[in-house]
Amino acid sequence: PRFTYNDPKTASRRRTTELATLKRKIEARFFEKKVSPGRPVEQFITELDILLQKLHDTSVIYQKLKTTPTQNNTQNIIYDNLVSTIELSQSQDINSRIITKKKKNYRRLIKRLKYKLHLKNIVLQKSDKNNVFHLGRHDNYCKKSEEYMEKTKAYKCLGTEDPLPDLIHRTNKYLLDLRLAKWITQKQYEKLCINPNEVELAHLYYLPKAHKPGTPLRPIISGLKHPTIKMSKFLDELLRPLFDKMASETTVTSGFELVKQLQKWSKVNIRQETLFCTIDVADLYTMVPQTEGVLSLKKMLDHLKLKQVGGLKIETIIRLSRFVMQSNYFSYNGQFYHQIRGGAMGSPLTLTVANCYMFFYEQQIIKQISNSGGLYFRYMDDIFIAINWPVRHLFKQIDKWNHFDENIKLSENIGSAVDFLDLHIENQDGQLFTTVYVKPSYEPYYLPFNSIHPLHMKKNIIFTM
Repeated sequence: PRFTYNDPKTASRRRTTELATLKRKIEARFFEKKVSPGRPVEQFITELDILLQKLHDTSVIYQKLKTTPTQNNTQNIIYDNLVSTIELSQSQDINSRIITKKKKNYRRLIKRLKYKLHLKNIVLQKSDKNNVFHLGRHDNYCKKSEEYMEKTKAYKCLGTEDPLPDLIHRTNKYLLDLRLAKWITQKQYEKLCINPNEVELAHLYYLPKAHKPGTPLRPIISGLKHPTIKMSKFLDELLRPLFDKMASETTVTSGFELVKQLQKWSKVNIRQETLFCTIDVADLYTMVPQTEGVLSLKKMLDHLKLKQVGGLKIETIIRLSRFVMQSNYFSYNGQFYHQIRGGAMGSPLTLTVANCYMFFYEQQIIKQISNSGGLYFRYMDDIFIAINWPVRHLFKQIDKWNHFDENIKLSENIGSAVDFLDLHIENQDGQLFTTVYVKPSYEPYYLPFNSIHPLHMKKNIIFTM
């Protein structure tokens, strides 16, 4: 959690579940070594439970650590020192009355805030990619959502009839048919089939892009328990490493990686008139056609000359991928929807499908840039180009690229200085200059020290920085 509130009752409730998890993990390690856990584990958990219970129930007393204990009261002093160490690291406020007051009013304050926001028709939402909270009107969210659905034509409204029971039945039947036809093994069937009591339909929500003009919305389909999520994860684990291998020369995973490539390129190629260009692909995950997206996976597997992946035939992988892409159902605002174009933003396979589709789309552009001695790299739906072309020629070429595929729409930013990922890149009279870039709306968030998190987490924030 971002912040753990200082509430002994909550801590006490969590203790039971966390100790049960710990016990399972310890026993698993014993079984790995083919040793029976036996009584010592039970005894250890019981002793730890008593120790933690005492810590939760101990009143807040601040004292200096004793460093020279006598033999008789060693145990008591060690215990007192442990309590003091934990309490000193967990709180900055000595006045326990203030803590009690905070604790008493905390829930009421949240309730009042929620009620007031609801009354004023206001949505409090964390913004996209930043730790910033955004206040927006519910009407505006609904209006922008309608506009987005109309623009992309990716969602079909099913009214108020819940598609979940039918989807559960179809998913399990599809997997059983594959098993009976020996397309998948019994082990794979058991791994992928679903328990009707453990699944729920995905739901759509939006994250506001507060750093962009007009605050557009990013649609997220949250489907952690969706019937096809197991298949989606399974396929993504098989296919993503293959894509990374295929596209390693034209994709980057971070700004740091791009800097290394750019420095290498600029030693020979940078001039006073060198242009930097960043291109954004509009609504990539929603706009990729489902059939062509799955075909691009087939294209990738053919390109790598593979006949099997992870013990599965290529045909099986394609069939499963098609089923996942065509079975995206979700609820929004009391209505049910079916996604008929693109993939669900939130489904692991969607990213790999979109990446594959973009890889084959961009090949002609990469060839053109390479032949002109330029540099081309892509990070998901963001493209970076460094080129020694006149600006008018570059604009003309981007306009041509925009007509390669009706589903891919590019919006460019060209100049001697651009921002890409967490980098500010500049051409200063033929010299490359880079620095860290943060969005204007970025608000760095650090864990408050008086949060009841373990001390090593707090220390690690400084280490990470």
